[in-house]
Amino acid sequence: MKRLLLILLLFLFLGGCTDYNEVNNLTIVDMIGIEKQEDTYHLYLSVVTGEKEENQTENKHTVYHVTGKSLGEAFQEGETINNKRTYYNHLAMVFIHSSLLENREEYQELFSFLKKKLEQGDYLLLEGTSPLASFFELYPNHEDLENFILKEKETKGTTTLLTFDEVNANDFDQEYDAYLPSIQLEENTLKTNGITLLGSNMHYDDTSSRISYLLSNKIKEYSFLIPIEEKYYQIKISDLHVNLDYQENTFKITIKGQLESEELPKEKRKEVQEETEKNLTKEIKQFIEMEQEQNISTTPLKNLLYFKTKKTEAYQKSKTNITLSFAWKGDLS
Repeated sequence: MKRLLLILLLFLFLGGCTDYNEVNNLTIVDMIGIEKQEDTYHLYLSVVTGEKEENQTENKHTVYHVTGKSLGEAFQEGETINNKRTYYNHLAMVFIHSSLLENREEYQELFSFLKKKLEQGDYLLLEGTSPLASFFELYPNHEDLENFILKEKETKGTTTLLTFDEVNANDFDQEYDAYLPSIQLEENTLKTNGITLLGSNMHYDDTSSRISYLLSNKIKEYSFLIPIEEKYYQIKISDLHVNLDYQENTFKITIKGQLESEELPKEKRKEVQEETEKNLTKEIKQFIEMEQEQNISTTPLKNLLYFKTKKTEAYQKSKTNITLSFAWKGDLS
């Protein structure tokens, strides 16, 4: 516990709290969850209650649950835990249930409250579609959720980490539609659930989410299976770089990357590369057409159009030209 105490003292000092005696009167919260059921707000507070012991990889956490008829009332109920004042300057993640993100007025009120209440905005934001009580019972440590998302990002490219400041800035950008990465529980196991657009009922599946992240340069690699002659091969695309331009009423998209596979025979490379480029081109075109039809942009495309033309009226009617330039890793031919 001595090392944990020193860490907490350091955070308190950097946060402007100079009375070190206060540390014994504070409850350090590093993850919160917010959910609304009927007319009641539910607030889950994950509290660091002890340092990890030998042969353990995580600090100990205890989850507290309070409720209120309003968000302010719920936070008021959680102002003290075990006669200690709750302290949010060590907050790492805010987990929001999907029901609070469907109505634009409601989620903006929520964001405004969080900005005022929590002051700093460098904590991560995440949406959950399963009951938050289940998430907090199974995964009380925010590091478990972060590690899961980072792993899924590196292997599948279907999710990423976003901070409150990033999401809030996107929400105020008229040429950009803000969203949150979403996860769910299936038989007590974490699973990515695409992205949810804030203030609407629109939800993207993992495939559409990956295209959105790709066009936004938020992912640099991902893996997938491709069928060749009744056999599936694991293919990885890495070193992804996306360049966007707008000329002559056309979005010009250039994507470069490297292909690799440990199991694919070399003589199959050309066939797999052609199939990969064909499938990815189709996915990108379908995704952009879908967003244009809804006049939505979760990528930089509408911002690019405004930067180039100072208006966005042509967004829905603009054409798309896609150029893929892939090469097999280690193949100089």
